[in-house]
Amino acid sequence: MRGVPREPKGRKLTIHVEAGGAAGASAEVTSSTAKPGAKPSASASAKAQVKATITAIDKGKGTAMLKGPEGNEFEVTPLHPENLDKVNVGDVVVFTYSQAVAASVEKALASK
Repeated sequence: MRGVPREPKGRKLTIHVEAGGAAGASAEVTSSTAKPGAKPSASASAKAQVKATITAIDKGKGTAMLKGPEGNEFEVTPLHPENLDKVNVGDVVVFTYSQAVAASVEKALASK
């Protein structure tokens, strides 16, 4: 994982504050395919947990700027903006970013 996954604008992240520590990141990727003889299908998921330091808080916009483990800065919108009252610039926060995709092949409908 390089930096922090790009989150489409407007999506919400769940973030919690963690006492002390330095910024860091970890990632987990899983995938699966259909068993032999079964209908074709596949799925994949990725989950990244990132520790970042708050560098700015904009309560008017309901956002915070974070500095990730590689020094990159990015803006996040907490799911509950009122939680911005509970954090300060310099706090280390942890958030989890998840995404998944699945695909299968289905029989085509008969044409009329």
